[in-house]
Amino acid sequence: MRDIEIKYRNIEKIIDKEMKNRSDKALDEIFSQKSKEAPWIQPTMKNKEDLIKAVKLASNKINESQETTIIVCDGDLKKLLEFIYIASDSKKEIYFLGDSLSTLEYSKAIKAMEKEDFSLIAISDGNESVEMICAFTLARKALFKKYSLDKAQEKVYVVAPNGSSYFMKEAAENKYVRMHYEENVTSPKWLMTPALLLPTTIMGVNLKELLDGFEEMVTSIIWDKDGINLANTLINGNFKIDYSETEYKLLEEYIESRLGRKTVLDYDKETAIINFSVEETNRDIITPVFPGCNPEGSMKLMAEENRNNKIDFYEKEGNPIVEIRLNEFKGKSIGSLIYYIEMTIAIMNRLI
Repeated sequence: MRDIEIKYRNIEKIIDKEMKNRSDKALDEIFSQKSKEAPWIQPTMKNKEDLIKAVKLASNKINESQETTIIVCDGDLKKLLEFIYIASDSKKEIYFLGDSLSTLEYSKAIKAMEKEDFSLIAISDGNESVEMICAFTLARKALFKKYSLDKAQEKVYVVAPNGSSYFMKEAAENKYVRMHYEENVTSPKWLMTPALLLPTTIMGVNLKELLDGFEEMVTSIIWDKDGINLANTLINGNFKIDYSETEYKLLEEYIESRLGRKTVLDYDKETAIINFSVEETNRDIITPVFPGCNPEGSMKLMAEENRNNKIDFYEKEGNPIVEIRLNEFKGKSIGSLIYYIEMTIAIMNRLI
């Protein structure tokens, strides 16, 4: 695949024939029309135009006015949205609230709300925590203090399932913009809903490219070849997530949360190394000459050399290695990466 490249080293020693057969069966099961994964896998193979139209309609006002955006959400969704926001190098000013009561975190967002025009997006799985309701209430108060009633109402967007959630009740009673759906916002069913797609569109990520990345990964030939290898590598034992680009730190937190396991700090020769990198060069920095610098003065090339040295070291030590490299931090590559991870986790869940 052009947008994402996946390579393996030393994994043959930890994947036996029985494990491969079980993984192949699990892969077949998740593609079943009646599988529990169908709500987020099957839609990628259907017409996406209606979904794109609905999300763009809701995001156009915010994007056109170039407003600051307050996004209230929590859990895995918040971790993934923060990763996409940082990785995509979004020019949009966005503050994520909802999973803490940190006064420092809130004070920065409150200052922005007092100074800038802003909109509020509240995303819920139908069971809002105290932290989420606190964030929503504070942002809503700031909106109604800054704008007239009618204008403030137009600036609140609630994304939640139908039902008795606090957010959806408030939206119905106060005529906020509502985007609802039948499925709960739980990992990873929200991938094909406005819960993920509305915020990413506001960030400036190309929505069609993101969805194309989802679909390209689902239909990729890697699943007919060696796509199951990451699932088998992770399920085998300890893993260490390795990267040079700090953008991947947020993805690391997301993966740890989804797996319910932490990446190890002290590894041994049995620890699987999962290395993330990006080929993109438009964020390169040219450095002055200094001892140990790249001859061309490229910080990107220097980081790449360090990465290759580390991977070569792990390979010589005998560690199983999976290298996941994006072409760039853009919609299609990010979409392919997200679905590769989620499909891997779906396979693992059927092997446990």
